[in-house]
Amino acid sequence: PSSDAAVVSKHCLGDVPQRVLSDGSLQEDAPCAFRCAAGTCVDPPLFGLQLHSDGDRLFPITATDMPVSAQQAHDTIESEVDTMASAGVGTLKMGLGTDVLHYPSTKGSPRDWRLLPSVWALDTATWMSSSYVSMYAQAQTAHALFSAGMDPVRIALSRARSHGIRTFISYRIADGHFVGSWKNYPLTAQFYLENDVKIASRGLSPVPGYPNYANAMNLGLDAVRAYRLAILQEATTRYADVIDAVEIDFTRSLALFPLGDPGSVASVNRFLDELRAWLDALNADRAMPILLSIRVSGDRDVTRSQGLDVARQI
Repeated sequence: PSSDAAVVSKHCLGDVPQRVLSDGSLQEDAPCAFRCAAGTCVDPPLFGLQLHSDGDRLFPITATDMPVSAQQAHDTIESEVDTMASAGVGTLKMGLGTDVLHYPSTKGSPRDWRLLPSVWALDTATWMSSSYVSMYAQAQTAHALFSAGMDPVRIALSRARSHGIRTFISYRIADGHFVGSWKNYPLTAQFYLENDVKIASRGLSPVPGYPNYANAMNLGLDAVRAYRLAILQEATTRYADVIDAVEIDFTRSLALFPLGDPGSVASVNRFLDELRAWLDALNADRAMPILLSIRVSGDRDVTRSQGLDVARQI
């Protein structure tokens, strides 16, 4: 290039940033700090103070365990996000749920599914037991929201974005809530009830001294991984316009495989590879990609025993 040629634009050729000079020539530029996408350098996001919500707050109820209307729930969700913003939260990680989901999913079971007519519907006596009365009210609030065409996850994410808060959707890859009384527990998924996917069908509880964890789903099964992946594909597509990242939460329950399963690491790697490929395709035309995060235990031996080869997976 001539010595007096001015820089008129910047773009990326493949992964190499280029300066376009006024004489039409190209000059290689410094590497992008984060990544090259859609022909430009993209700066890494700053996440600040991160707040994780498991999602129960998306279904407000009264102090006497009664449901609220869809509009009351909508306004409460927005008000609570406003409070997060005023407290200086930089990133909201909004939980999608695990098996019972916090949005009107068609790939998994929505929060109100055991209210609806089916062979798995819970009777009023079960719902009104002392253990489940608040979940009954939350399910009714969820039903009011879904029936009104309102998506509480989107309400929260959109409100956060309006405050400049970065947003994740966070999906628990396993949960242990239901393992002691899975047939009548309000948050047990239809997929679980209708398929032989328990750890107990293939081996022992991975948590010595806690045999009920053998009732958790076995991530080593193709059907379970496909079920989890379908939910994540649905959610990342549904919220692609209002999220910065998706988090896979492996910390809620470490009961993922039968005790000593030799294929656990390969199973998790396959699952994450498939999700990574899905996100890469979804990100192809995005200037800022939807990032992938994994949340794991701080104990290396525990994580490894449950298929989490963290260094490789990062």
